[in-house]
Amino acid sequence: MYVTQLMEFGDGLGDLINLRPLRAFHVAAVYGLVNAQGLAQVALNVLITVPIGILLPLVFPGAFGRVHRVFLAGSALVLVTELVQLGTGRHADVDDVIANSAGAAFGAALVTVLRPLAVRLSRRPGGPPTGRWRVVAAVAVIAGVLAPFVTVVAIDGGNRQGVVYYGHLRPSAMRFPATIAATGAGARLYRAAPAETPESVLARLRARLAVGGECVRRDGTWICADGGPTKLFVYPHGTWYADFGYDAAPGDEPATPPDEVAGDRAARRHLAAFGIDPAVLARPSVNDHWQDAYLHLDYENAAQGGDAFQWGKISVTLDGHGKLIGIEDRRIRVRSVRTAETISPRAAIDIAKDVGVDTVDGTVHVRSATAGHHFDEDSGYLVPVWRLEGSLTRESGEVTDWSAPVDARTG
Repeated sequence: MYVTQLMEFGDGLGDLINLRPLRAFHVAAVYGLVNAQGLAQVALNVLITVPIGILLPLVFPGAFGRVHRVFLAGSALVLVTELVQLGTGRHADVDDVIANSAGAAFGAALVTVLRPLAVRLSRRPGGPPTGRWRVVAAVAVIAGVLAPFVTVVAIDGGNRQGVVYYGHLRPSAMRFPATIAATGAGARLYRAAPAETPESVLARLRARLAVGGECVRRDGTWICADGGPTKLFVYPHGTWYADFGYDAAPGDEPATPPDEVAGDRAARRHLAAFGIDPAVLARPSVNDHWQDAYLHLDYENAAQGGDAFQWGKISVTLDGHGKLIGIEDRRIRVRSVRTAETISPRAAIDIAKDVGVDTVDGTVHVRSATAGHHFDEDSGYLVPVWRLEGSLTRESGEVTDWSAPVDARTG
């Protein structure tokens, strides 16, 4: 009851009902397990009803002594559950019906197979013996439930595609201009080669900011806060963020941020104070995503590409007086490893239609597919991606921005 009626899943942006069965298995077989996050949820939905499948034949052997009866009971229960979820505004999914019903049958089949063995080991009378064909049928049910999972794990997408990133909804249709290329090319694959360890970055910034007290490490991130307004975070690969009071309650800061030109001059002075050479940075872009009273400027190194460079952005947050509110250096020094073959932009569009956080009835109009890179924190590789940008028009007529960075490697 808690899992199906109370626990929150997802971000609520997708459709309330999914009638496309077993998509997670298709994604796992074609694009690999790393892209089939929905497969884990299918497996959990199988497991959650296995106890029901076990208990019904044990508690009510007369009414539920056969696997097919337990299967029907489990199907009826999950159908009611999904209808209730749909009526209360939660997501209803045909995969939940399939998985929960399969879990109930799996549990009953386990009882059918293991009960004769338990009776034999206990040396106690256990009622009439279980028929051989019933045991064979139960084994077939167990194998049938496990087979799809075993198959996609064995295939694992043939490693034909790397990670597909998940920041987008999966539309029912996609439109794109004919000018988007149908052929791939080559792109450089880079690997992180930091000049400093996270610990040396931490020591340098603590001395510069005079942050005292103890620093703690959580999930690979160093966190320093001594009770004052300044907080320091140093992440793996040596990236960092210094907060000078962005999260504090609003005080007497001006209602409007400085203009971009004045803000750029102030930001470059602050960057120089942190030992960052402003001369290597390109003109900033304004990040208006925050919609607050501060000016948020994003900088990149002017020199990008080649055998080695610093990839990523520096973000500077200023108040209306040009005072530094926060600074984050997400740049990572990388070195070229090799040239990787890439899929075409049109192939990336096909992947974005197949893989995503959730399904939504609507049409995506792709405006552009540009070559870029994405840093994979776990492996330390800077991998080539196609950055798809466009708009999503839902059936209600609502139009929102849509984007999907897709791993461009062929393997």
